Amino acid sequence: MSEPPKVDWTAPGLGDIFKHHVASDDLLAKIDLRSCRLVCKSWHSWVPLPQVFLTETLPDDDALVKRLIESTNDIVVFFSTQKRFDHAISVMSRSKTIKMAAFRKLLSPASLSQMSQYLAKDSVLTNLDLSTSNISAVWLARVLDRLCGHKTLRYLHLGNALQLDQTPPQLKKVCESLSNLIKKTPTLDFLNITRFMLRNPQAAGHVGEALASNTTLKSIDIGECNLSDQELATFFNAMRGNTTLRDLHLSASQRLCAAGGAALAALLNPKSTPCGLTTLNLYRTRIDEAELLLAEALASNKRLTNLDLGGTQITHVGIEALCDAISTANQTLKRLELPMNSFSEEALISIGAMLQKNTSLVNLNMYQNDYKDCEVAAFVLAEAIRTNSTLQSLDLGRTRLWGESLSMICKSLQSNSALTSLHLPENNFGPPSGAATELAKALETNQTLKTLNLYKSSIEQEGVIQIILALMQNQTLEHLDLGHCELRKKGYETISELLKKNRALKSVFLPGSFGGDDGALAIAEALRVNATLETLNLFDNIITDAGVKSLAEALKLNQSLTQLDLGRNKISEIGGEFLQSSLVDTVCRRTIYVSGNPLPKRALQKLHVNGNSSLL
Repeated sequence: MSEPPKVDWTAPGLGDIFKHHVASDDLLAKIDLRSCRLVCKSWHSWVPLPQVFLTETLPDDDALVKRLIESTNDIVVFFSTQKRFDHAISVMSRSKTIKMAAFRKLLSPASLSQMSQYLAKDSVLTNLDLSTSNISAVWLARVLDRLCGHKTLRYLHLGNALQLDQTPPQLKKVCESLSNLIKKTPTLDFLNITRFMLRNPQAAGHVGEALASNTTLKSIDIGECNLSDQELATFFNAMRGNTTLRDLHLSASQRLCAAGGAALAALLNPKSTPCGLTTLNLYRTRIDEAELLLAEALASNKRLTNLDLGGTQITHVGIEALCDAISTANQTLKRLELPMNSFSEEALISIGAMLQKNTSLVNLNMYQNDYKDCEVAAFVLAEAIRTNSTLQSLDLGRTRLWGESLSMICKSLQSNSALTSLHLPENNFGPPSGAATELAKALETNQTLKTLNLYKSSIEQEGVIQIILALMQNQTLEHLDLGHCELRKKGYETISELLKKNRALKSVFLPGSFGGDDGALAIAEALRVNATLETLNLFDNIITDAGVKSLAEALKLNQSLTQLDLGRNKISEIGGEFLQSSLVDTVCRRTIYVSGNPLPKRALQKLHVNGNSSLL
């Protein structure tokens, strides 16, 4: 096996995979062992990694599996099966370099016994993922006891690791083991126990008490535990002595009411506790009975920088109090998440008015809040965008902005010089002379916007063309999403001209935007001369082998494109051969994603992987 490429662990997105989602099912799709590439479902793209393997994707060949395991130097990731577990744990026991491990799905008592013995002797492991392993309380307590006091462990993921049908004495024992681990493991930075406390009311007090004396943990996720208000109050009160925790995730608890709200407010009050929280996530936890307490706490808190209140059903009274606190007293909050709250027009007006005064917010997410028939609120928000000089990212996706309301928002961008990322997916731009024209005018002169997301927006063809033509003058936008915007012939021809002339765009997403090979031919013409585009998404565009042939010929000349998504098209074995030929002797590292095409398995097995390029 050839030497894998070096990895830049500071690359955007790469660290997140292993910091928070080691071998997570929602991220990992497949692994190419020859080029050491990972394909992520959510990105339809790849990132280079040290040698990594997932045992369930390997051939049914024990000798090959053992050889691959023994060749792994830095990271080992596997979905455990008993047949291959013995090989893996044996190699890990001998290795002095394997630092990350994921033991997933149901583990047998024999496997748990081996793992427990290994952990007792290990001195190099930094990341351990036991999520979804469905371990009994007795065995999980033993594993946690082995980990207690570990000298190198920094990341531990126990989400969904515990079987639910456990007796109260068993639950008490595993809670005590977890508490001891938190208290006595000096290197632990990150702990994920999502769903761990489900049907386990004792855990909140145990974990909170342990956190009170812990001096190393930086982030804890106890989301989806369905905690009651009293359990939340117990947890908040117990951890008031903690000074090092920075990130607290409590998504999908039952409800934050008077007792829990008062305890949280006291925790956030710098006069009563030394708490140093910078991130608080209450996503999908109802706070309507504690919203005023939370707003009052924010007024005095000077440390919190990230607050997620998405789907919390906060009322207009609560949002007005929150906005008052952020407008005046609190000037440290930088990220505010408010999606899916069904705000009234009064609440929306309060948010717009807050943006006119606030000077600290950098990111505001208003996704799926209804602005329909709220022209006054849209006017206030537009005025805020026009004058605000600190907000960099704004998400107004699926807010049912349309007609004059959306025109006002787009027109305000002509005066804004701070926004770098604007998301307007699934909104109605109305006639071409309205919002699309105003957005095009803004793009002609704007020098700060780097990301524009118009995915599934209802824009007439003339309006789309106006926006594309404006980008020919724009030299700062780097990421454009026109997915499912129904580009017709003139539309994709204009996109082609844009890609020939524009030198700023790095990624263009056009999934479901044109139907057939004519669009692919137009894009191929642009790829022959474009030298800056790195990512192109043509997913679900009914492209056949004829269109693929043109794209493959263009790729032989293009040296900048590293990611091309051709998933869910009409590519057969012949088209696969065209794409394979485009990868031969390519200079740039390139991955072409072809999932969902009628390619027979034998064709995929024959496909060539050349150096750092692959067809997946």
